[in-house]
Amino acid sequence: MKKSILLTLLAFMPVLASAVDVNDIYYILDDNAKTAAVSGCDYWAGSAKIPSTITYEGVTYTVTSVAANAFYQHNYVAAVQLPSTITSIGQYAFSGCKKLTSVNIPDAVKVIEKGTFYDSEILTSVSIGSNLKIIKEGAFHNCRSLRSINLPNTVTTIEKSAFRNTAITAFSFPPSVTTIEDYTFYGCDFESLTIPNTITSIGNSAFRGCYHLTSIDLGTSVKTIGDYAFQVCNKLQSVNIPASVTTIGTEVFKGCNELTSVVWGSSLTTIPKNTFEECTNLQSVTIPTSVTEIGYQAFYKCYGLETINIPNSVTKIESFAFESSGLTSLTLPNSVTSCNSSFESCSKLIQVTIPSSLTELDYTFRYCYKLKDVTVLATTPPSIMSSTFSTYDATLHVLPGCGEAYKAHYNWKKFTNIVEDAKIDTGILIPTLSEGENTYYDLQGRQVQNAKQGIYIVNGRKVVVK
Repeated sequence: MKKSILLTLLAFMPVLASAVDVNDIYYILDDNAKTAAVSGCDYWAGSAKIPSTITYEGVTYTVTSVAANAFYQHNYVAAVQLPSTITSIGQYAFSGCKKLTSVNIPDAVKVIEKGTFYDSEILTSVSIGSNLKIIKEGAFHNCRSLRSINLPNTVTTIEKSAFRNTAITAFSFPPSVTTIEDYTFYGCDFESLTIPNTITSIGNSAFRGCYHLTSIDLGTSVKTIGDYAFQVCNKLQSVNIPASVTTIGTEVFKGCNELTSVVWGSSLTTIPKNTFEECTNLQSVTIPTSVTEIGYQAFYKCYGLETINIPNSVTKIESFAFESSGLTSLTLPNSVTSCNSSFESCSKLIQVTIPSSLTELDYTFRYCYKLKDVTVLATTPPSIMSSTFSTYDATLHVLPGCGEAYKAHYNWKKFTNIVEDAKIDTGILIPTLSEGENTYYDLQGRQVQNAKQGIYIVNGRKVVVK
C-alpha cells in the first residue's frame, strides 16, 4: 500500500533526479532520439528563454517538449519564451506560477494539456501558435488576470473548465468548435456575448457566475442548454431563447436578479424546475403553445412577475411553480389538469380564475391572504382541502345555477359570499335566435335536439340544464 502511494506521488512530481543543468535551465535528455525536455529552471530565475538546442558533454540535443509539472508553483519565473522546436507541453507545466505574466505556445504544439496554466493568477499574455487543435480541461482555470486570448481557426475542441474563473471579456469561437463544454467560461467577465451559429450545445454551468454579463445572443443553432448554464448572471437583463433549442436543463437562469424579460423557445415543451428561481425583477415571460408543463419552483420568488399568460397547451403546473411570486391576477387555461401547491404564498394575488378542467386542488392558494375574487368555471365543485385557501373572505364567483352545489360542499361553503355571475369566454359566435325560440346549442355552436345535463346556449345566453 505504501509503495502504491509513493509511486502515485512520484508520478505527479517533476523528474529532477536525471535532469541536467544547462545555463540554469533543467532538461531531461533522450540519448537515443537526441532530444531534450525542459523540466524546470533555477529557483531565482525571473525569466526563462528556452533555446532550440542544447549541448551537454559534447552532444547536441533538440529541445522538443516541456515536461509535465516543469514549472509547477515556481514563485519567481515571470516570462517564458519557447522555441519553435517545441511540439508538446505537459500537464500542469506552468501551473501555480505566481509571477508568470507571459508565455508563447509555438506553432508545432497541437494540444494545450490539462491544467497547463492552472492557477497562474497574474498571467496576462498568451501567444497561441497557428496549429493548435485542442485545449484540454482546466488549461487556463483561475488565470484571473487573463482578459483576452486569440485562438486560431484550427482549434476544434475546448474542454470543460478551460477558461473558468479568468477575466476574459470577449471571445471569438473558432468555426470548428460546436460545443461549449461544462464550466468553460464559469465566472468570466463577459459584458455581452454572441453565440455563433456553429455552436449547437451549451454545457452545464458554462457561463454560470458571469456577473458582468448584461446581454446574450444565443444565435439560431443551439439545440441544448445544460443545467445552471447562466445561473447567477446578476446583470443579465433579457433572454430570447431561439426555436432551435429543444432541450434545456434545470436552474438555467436561477438568481439572475436583473433579468426583466424572457421569450421562451417555441420548440420547448417544459419550463424545467427552478429555471427562474429568485429572478426577483422578472416582469415579462412569453410562453409559447409548445409548452405543456411548468416545473417545480420554476418562478419561485419572482417578485416582479405580476401577470403571466399561461397558454391553453399547459396541462401541468408543478408544486410551488409560482411560490412567493408577485402575481396579482391569474387565469388558468382550461387545459390545466394538475396544479397542486403551485401558487402558495403569492402575497399579492387578488384575483384567480379556476377552469373546469381542474377537478382537484390541494394547497394551491395557501397563504394567498389578499385574494378578493375567486372564479370557478366548473359546474361540479372541484375537490379541495380546508387549506387550499388561507382566506375565505373573498367573493366566490360560480356559473349560474351552480351556487347551491358550492354552498353544500363541505369546504367551498366556507366562502361567505358566493355569487352566480361567472362567465365562460368560449371565443365562439353565439347564434342569434328569434323571440321566444327555445333552441339549444352546445358551446361549440352546434344545435342540440335533446339537451341533457350541462351548459348550453339558449336565446343568446348560457344556461345550465340539471
